[in-house]
Amino acid sequence: MSIFILFLLIGVILIIFELVSTSLYLLIIGISFILASFLSFLNAGIYSSALFAGIISIIGCLMIYRYKKPRRSNQMIVNHIGQEVKVTAINNNNLQVLYSGTYWQAKTEHLDKIKVGDTLKIIKFTNYELTVK
Repeated sequence: MSIFILFLLIGVILIIFELVSTSLYLLIIGISFILASFLSFLNAGIYSSALFAGIISIIGCLMIYRYKKPRRSNQMIVNHIGQEVKVTAINNNNLQVLYSGTYWQAKTEHLDKIKVGDTLKIIKFTNYELTVK
């Protein structure tokens, strides 16, 4: 009877942890431990109950892994390099440019040759800051 309670307790604890983690793996393992506890209630023994819980857990986790496999997304990948921007303001050593409907801060090497209204190309994009030429 103590094996029944042990497996039941482990199963319930794993299901409670699943409520926090939301991975579904702990839910499957918890359910397999609860099923194994009922098997041990029928005097099956600790080894056969543990083996049953392990097999059911592996099968269930493999099914979840197959279901949650990353699928291809139909979203477009935006490549900023080579896109054109329009200079809207020049402040100290930075440019303010209009790109994709939003104002961005940009850096360039030859700031003295650029004036408001020029069109430049993006050559680098890091941490939401553009480098233009």
